[in-house]
Amino acid sequence: MIKAKGFDIIISSDTQYEELCAEIYFNREFVAIITQEQGIENSIIEIYPPLSIEKWTFSYLEFIEALKDAKASLVKMEKES
Repeated sequence: MIKAKGFDIIISSDTQYEELCAEIYFNREFVAIITQEQGIENSIIEIYPPLSIEKWTFSYLEFIEALKDAKASLVKMEKES
């Protein structure tokens, strides 16, 4: 398993969404949010531009791993509720 270095996942209850969301951060800066407004199997990702640099640069595999971790966290929270 690839460790998503520098990535953090926070499950939140954002007021803009009815369902839980997974916020993805890289080096403590907000990168994206995964929402499940259309169901967990139809999750949507919104990717945001960086604030402090020109562009995001990180490992493809680590980013994919972070996305998988975020989705798995949402699924787990859904089952627990």
